[in-house]
Amino acid sequence: MCMLSAINLFRIQTFLSVTPSNLIEVNEKNEVLVGEGKPETTGFCIHQGVYKKRPDVKSIMHTHMPYATALTCLKDPKLLMVHQNSSRFYNRVAYDTAYTGLGDFAAEGERLGEALGQNSVLFMGNHGVLTAAESVDVAFDDMYYLERAAIIQVLACSTNKEVKEMDERVVAHTSQQILEVLPLYAKRHLDSVVRRLKSRKDFV
Repeated sequence: MCMLSAINLFRIQTFLSVTPSNLIEVNEKNEVLVGEGKPETTGFCIHQGVYKKRPDVKSIMHTHMPYATALTCLKDPKLLMVHQNSSRFYNRVAYDTAYTGLGDFAAEGERLGEALGQNSVLFMGNHGVLTAAESVDVAFDDMYYLERAAIIQVLACSTNKEVKEMDERVVAHTSQQILEVLPLYAKRHLDSVVRRLKSRKDFV
């Protein structure tokens, strides 16, 4: 798996400053294979625990994006089916509300893997969100649109008016439409981001 080293976590001002040379690659024993630095313990434990429980998963992403994370801080963190962006996550989200502190031990990662089950997204209570997929493309695309869905939900709820959820049949149909083309569009999405990053002179 790839991650920022513990040193680079504090050296880098923003995630916009991250470049390939800042990353390290580690194996299942948390030994550095590529790059320099010490692995960040919580990142390794969370990811490794999920990989152990879900051998079908090839890519995991975990972030503390503001809007999706805000939902994890609610007593009821449910992602509401109020928009097209929400519908892609129909029956694909698991919720863990038992925050236990920093996930810096193996058992916590495995517990989160159990909580994820066969879903693609995990809302980690009072913590953040995680996506798990068969490719980096899809894990990234899910993470991107998860935050967009959360933004819409938070903004809609902030009006203090009654939120209108979509008919479940429409949600299920829309979800299926999106999932049928997800691998292709996810690859194009990530490819476009990579091209933009590679155009930066400092992206080494």
